[in-house]
Amino acid sequence: MKKHIMKGIEKYFTTGVGLITSTGRYGSNVMAAEWTLHISYEPMLIAIFVHKGEATYDNIIQTREFGVNMSTDEQACLVNISGGYSKKEIDKLNVGDLFKLYPGRYIKAPMIRGCIVNAECKVVKYYNIGDHTAIIGEVLHAKYDKAKTPLIYHRGMYRTLGKKLGSNRRQINVGKSIFNELKRMGKSEFTLRCVAGLIYNGNNECLFVKRDPKVWRARWMLPWFVVKRGSDHAEMLKKHLEDIDLDAKVGKIVGIDRVMFKHNSKKLRANFVVYRCSARKTLIDGNKHFRDAKWSRTVPKNLIPKGLLNFK
Repeated sequence: MKKHIMKGIEKYFTTGVGLITSTGRYGSNVMAAEWTLHISYEPMLIAIFVHKGEATYDNIIQTREFGVNMSTDEQACLVNISGGYSKKEIDKLNVGDLFKLYPGRYIKAPMIRGCIVNAECKVVKYYNIGDHTAIIGEVLHAKYDKAKTPLIYHRGMYRTLGKKLGSNRRQINVGKSIFNELKRMGKSEFTLRCVAGLIYNGNNECLFVKRDPKVWRARWMLPWFVVKRGSDHAEMLKKHLEDIDLDAKVGKIVGIDRVMFKHNSKKLRANFVVYRCSARKTLIDGNKHFRDAKWSRTVPKNLIPKGLLNFK
């Protein structure tokens, strides 16, 4: 049974616009493709979606290559021409002096100057899907212009890129030793992935602990640790609590705190997934993992990071 789909919903998706160049049976050509997607880092792959019967489709299937030229907000006229006409109707690349072309390094199809991204591709796979053909190309050569801004297509209109949004990360200034320890814990990860426990006992007291005073300067903390990407956070927290001799039930996630640790000009992103836990029994006071630990209803003044307690 066909589900109800609101009329015109496709206009509410937002895309950039690729100017796809090719050569072959119909000579050199360009078409506008809203559905131009970067789909793999290594190897670098780009997917485009075209209709069978279009000049671009025939050219690409014949030569097994194509150029991807991502349009800028200064190229709306080029996009209009490329998407509004077929090569079977007019020679689009030779309309006045609008298209500034240069030869590809690895493909015979021409490339377009002034774009934010130019990528030369060889076809590795194509298949029919819905009312289009998906063509996957491996990038042989690519460049970008960081001074350009992309053209955006939304609700049938061309738009410019909006203002950059803030990261919504709380900034925490730390000393050199703490920053270096955080870097060590994160290894080569772009963002430090952490799990923290808000652990309460029957007296509604929260557990605070201290780590190595040489690094952390005797700061109080919630129990937290770094996890590997792909690991079950709740299971890892359960194991961590067992390792510190704490019998506690891991409850639900009460929040995710996104922070930016900063030392001078150096910055490190970190995400803390915060669980609320209920302690049943603890031997933590005598555990070798921590120099000190306490249960308290009062938040220590030098707690790091303090914002984790906002998720009670």
